[in-house]
Amino acid sequence: MANGKSSAGFWVLISTLLVGGGVGIYFLLRKDGKSEDGKSEEEKKAELEKPKDDVSSSSSSSSSSNTYVAPKSFTFPFKSVDEGNTFRAWVIKKDPTFAKSIDLSATGKLNSYVQKAWDKYGADFKKTPDFKGFTTVVSSDAKKRILDFATGNRATETFLNSTNQDFVKKWAETIGNEKTAFIWANQVYRTKTGERVMDFNPTSFNLKTTKDAVLRATANQNSTGTPIKKGESLGKGSAVAFSNPYLYIYLPNKKKWIWSKVVAKASSSFTGGEEEIWAGFDNNFDITFK
Repeated sequence: MANGKSSAGFWVLISTLLVGGGVGIYFLLRKDGKSEDGKSEEEKKAELEKPKDDVSSSSSSSSSSNTYVAPKSFTFPFKSVDEGNTFRAWVIKKDPTFAKSIDLSATGKLNSYVQKAWDKYGADFKKTPDFKGFTTVVSSDAKKRILDFATGNRATETFLNSTNQDFVKKWAETIGNEKTAFIWANQVYRTKTGERVMDFNPTSFNLKTTKDAVLRATANQNSTGTPIKKGESLGKGSAVAFSNPYLYIYLPNKKKWIWSKVVAKASSSFTGGEEEIWAGFDNNFDITFK
């Protein structure tokens, strides 16, 4: 009998040690907050709270990456993070209250937050000049050309990645062609800085002088000059050039250059509306005069 009790006690002791040891090992493994799959409860919770479109994305994808591909379920047209960031910035500027209400940040992946913003403002955004940039992906070489050449606030990677990519492409091409100014979206920009220096396209309008002025042999205020009276018809310009601090327009009718500050639009060559003007914006400034 005593031997039976001793044997039973022995097995009870062994069972207790096994159960206790198992519990001890479990808590030992849990001491650092990790479960069997190596993830903490906080990590699991954060993963569950992620938008569905973010859960499957690679952890190596960052907001600055241009290779992240959005799930096909989204309806927005953006093909890169840069394009999405341009739209994000536009929404935040247009309706900061709405952007805050959906937690839309200024930069990020192509995700459900962008989709929410697109659902509300996509139709409006399609009508803006910024939307036209999403048919172009500018190469890193083109951006480097700008960064190596240009100066000013626009000559930064942040600006080049967030602005209209057709604009960046046009700017980079201008640098390669030794032009000092270029026309984009029917406005004139300085090549050295990318800044707008004239708010209309002088090759689209008949021009006239707004005051007595001087026609120049070259795009330089020190070149040979010919006086011209206020109100004289000049025809259309065919090229632009920036000679610091002045923008000049070449007048084929006069075979001379004129300072842009002394001219105004006399009439337009366009017969249609805004759509017609935008339709031809990318075919400007194909002639270089020296």
